[in-house]
Amino acid sequence: MFRRGLKLLGIRHQLTDPGCPWQNGRIERLFGTLKEKLDQWQVPNIAQLNCDLSTFRYWYNHVRPHQNHDGRTPAEAWSGVDPYAKLPKQEH
Repeated sequence: MFRRGLKLLGIRHQLTDPGCPWQNGRIERLFGTLKEKLDQWQVPNIAQLNCDLSTFRYWYNHVRPHQNHDGRTPAEAWSGVDPYAKLPKQEH
């Protein structure tokens, strides 16, 4: 079922060798960034944690540029947006 779902979504499932985090650098970087943020947050309850994680997800995917995406956010890379392209002139 899992493999079929991935296939339907056009996702290629990749496995890494046990004990070899360098084989999955993107995810390791994501978790490193998340750990940095978690160390800064004061989380009194699960509701606050869920709120903070939602905010982090938006920031990470829509605000924070990624070197791996040539300075684009993951959302820009996914949608094909070029943040450096000139905008068309608007007529007034």
